[in-house]
Amino acid sequence: MRDPLDALNPEEDLFWATVRSMPWVEAEEVLRARRGDTLRRMNAAQRAGNGVELSCLARLTARLNDEIHLVSQRAQRARWSAAVRAVYGDEGWAQVIQWMRAEEATG
Repeated sequence: MRDPLDALNPEEDLFWATVRSMPWVEAEEVLRARRGDTLRRMNAAQRAGNGVELSCLARLTARLNDEIHLVSQRAQRARWSAAVRAVYGDEGWAQVIQWMRAEEATG
C-alpha cells in the first residue's frame, strides 16, 4: 500500500485541496465518510497482520481526525458569527473578535 500521507501522492493532495475548498457541512461529511472507510481498512489490516498498512492507515486516521476538528471549529465560528450578528449586528461581532483575540493573547 502506498502511504496516503506520502508527499508525492497527487491523489491525496487533490483530496485535501478539494475538502478544504468545500463548505464546512459537506467537508465534514466527506471527512467522516473517509474516516469510516479508513477505520474499516485498519480493521482488515489488523486481522491480516499487515503492520505496514496498519501504520499508514493509523497516520491517515490521525490526519482525518485533525481535519475534522478544524472543520468543526470553522462550523462553530460560523454559527457563533450568525448568532451574534443576528442579535448585535456587525459591530457586536467585531467586539467578539476583539475579545477572542485578547483571550488568545493572554493564554
